[in-house]
Formats: sequence, C-alpha cells, structure tokens
Amino acid sequence: MKYIRLLKDFVNNKISSNEFEFRFLEIFKKEKRFDSEREFQILDKLFGDVDAYCGDSDLFDPEFDIDEAELRLSVQQALNALEEEFAKTDM
Repeated sequence: MKYIRLLKDFVNNKISSNEFEFRFLEIFKKEKRFDSEREFQILDKLFGDVDAYCGDSDLFDPEFDIDEAELRLSVQQALNALEEEFAKTDM
C-alpha cells in the first residue's frame, strides 16, 4: 500500500518528480520483502525508469534518460498494475 499511495501522490501532482524520485528510491532500496513476485516485477521495472529519469534539461540525454512525461506514464502504468495485483490478492 505504501507504494500505491506514493504513486498516486505523484500521478495526482501532490508531489514533484524530484520528491517522487527521492522517496521511491529510498523506500525501494530498503525493501526487504515484497508481497508477491508480480509486485516485485512491477516495482523493479519502475525502479529502472526512476533511475533513468533526468529532471535536468542540461544533463538530459534522450538515448539514456527519460523525461518527466515518460516517468509519469511509467508511474501510471505501474500504479494500474499494482492496483490490479492488489485486487487479485484481496479476493
């Protein structure tokens, strides 16, 4: 649930992309256990996208980095997948 809240805060523009990046990486790196392998796969993919995010236009390299719009899309997709996964386990 902590990931879903964080992802929703970002998607709903309650936190900035930089704050999202910092908080997500901090939580993910400290995570010791995931509820399912599917949850890990979703968040691991998102981790890669968060790691590739570059909010500094002077340093942005389109070959390796993603911008805020791409990050938002990735977060929305991860949020949808996590909510779907959470709904399955809630049954």
